[in-house]
Amino acid sequence: MADKNTDLPYMLPTVEAFSKAVSKLGINEQQRIVFYDDGDSFLAPRGW
Repeated sequence: MADKNTDLPYMLPTVEAFSKAVSKLGINEQQRIVFYDDGDSFLAPRGW
């Protein structure tokens, strides 16, 4: 998920857009989410 209102790559979405997207997945503030990768990606640490 990225901010669609900019031409820059990998920009974070707004809080509202992110909240709406994860809510559709059934994720809420009561759950713990773990991000991980296999060592050659910069996206998992950014999720933290």
